[in-house]
Amino acid sequence: MFYIQILTEMKTIKNPLTVSALLIVIANTLFAFYSFANLPDTIPIHFGVDGTPNGWGPKFSIFLIPIINLVLSGFMISVRKQPFSYLNLPIKISQNNIEERLKLGTELLDIITLIISFLFLMIEMNIVMVSQNPNYGKYMMIAIFALIVVILGISVHYTRKINKLA
Repeated sequence: MFYIQILTEMKTIKNPLTVSALLIVIANTLFAFYSFANLPDTIPIHFGVDGTPNGWGPKFSIFLIPIINLVLSGFMISVRKQPFSYLNLPIKISQNNIEERLKLGTELLDIITLIISFLFLMIEMNIVMVSQNPNYGKYMMIAIFALIVVILGISVHYTRKINKLA
């Protein structure tokens, strides 16, 4: 139901970053369905910092990642449609900076939505790969941590740009 609503809203969404994030969410869901048949009855659902699984769950748990990805991306896209409802940036709004503030805020939101959608896809791929080969997780954790660092770096960069508008 929620997928249908998002897909119908895609007609009104012109931003390529938002469309890309939604396509990644769909790919995440399709990957979960595709992988489900080949998963063991118990799969890793939590990992330590070193990439070693330290929590296990039933194979149906593989569908939690796309659901979380969908809900989070849907929320972030809805914020984009009504940015002043949720977009709280650290400067006062004035007639001089309102357009630039809105542009930078929605740009940051779009980039973070895309990266987080991709991050959830990578987490799901990690779960599938580790359930088939336990040594695989260590390498994927490096990529996941790198994405988190990228998100933080982009956020700092945009925050500095927004603060210059004050």
